Amino acid sequence: MTELEDHVTVCVPVYNGGGFVAETLETIRRQTHSNFQVLISVDRSTDDSIDVCRSFLADSRFRLVEHERHLGWVDSANWLQERVETEYSFLLPHDDLIDESYIERLLAMAKAHPRAAVVYSDIQTFGLPTDTVLAQHSIHGTLLTRIVTYLMEHYNAVAWRGLMRLDALRAAARMDHNEVGDFAAETVWLFKIAKQGEFLRVAEPLYRKRYWAGSVHSRWMDHNRQERIRVWREHCLALAREALIGDFTSGVKLMILEALTQRLVRANPQMGPFCEISELSEKERNDQLTDFLSGLGEAIGPENARVLAAERRLREPP
Repeated sequence: MTELEDHVTVCVPVYNGGGFVAETLETIRRQTHSNFQVLISVDRSTDDSIDVCRSFLADSRFRLVEHERHLGWVDSANWLQERVETEYSFLLPHDDLIDESYIERLLAMAKAHPRAAVVYSDIQTFGLPTDTVLAQHSIHGTLLTRIVTYLMEHYNAVAWRGLMRLDALRAAARMDHNEVGDFAAETVWLFKIAKQGEFLRVAEPLYRKRYWAGSVHSRWMDHNRQERIRVWREHCLALAREALIGDFTSGVKLMILEALTQRLVRANPQMGPFCEISELSEKERNDQLTDFLSGLGEAIGPENARVLAAERRLREPP
């Protein structure tokens, strides 16, 4: 492995993270793999984040930028990833931690499997009343297999924190905003990575994700039941925009649509954030499906949606 091939960029978005970010940056500095650079993006903050981050600049591997205006977590992550030039990189939000062997272990797996678009470890949560390990299975196979597997099995964006191959990162381009508070924007973006290559899991919790009252995730969980159902539907429509584009036959599109509808109304509690989705009544399930199919016109274009809906009806049992 040459010096250039094993050089890794660590992207650290920071916003009002003064109470956490020193611990986060220290876990990077202690890595057993030392050939890395750290890009720290401090979103316009009201605490001492910038001063805490500056204290790490004595290490020449650390670079720091402070933005004059507030970007938000989506655009802050985009800003960082657009500046990656190394073959591999990963995102590490300001309140999370990594095992000292994180880069070494993931990079070894990535180099051994060059077709992989991303390599990631399991995640140990902390800060919750009951902490747990978040894990997502590897995704192998053809493009269609990867699409369907992702739609049916992946939600928690475990791989979003994994080691990304540069060409896959470039092909996925920017993470998009959505109209539901950017809920799960990273999960939709990660789907675009799944179209670029395999997902490989290192089945150990080498990453620690902090949950706390001020986090983005905690705000997503504040919705009431009906709003949670709507938010999940909008999430599935965002995935439809990405999943149903491309030069697919109508038969393949119907297979993808079936995977989307399974995700929409039968998401299990281990995959999705909202237990309400696995507890829908028959009426709620039918209403959710009807509203989703109605929204497809805006998601993929009216004509495409009409053709797909017509073929779906033709294939339904009498």
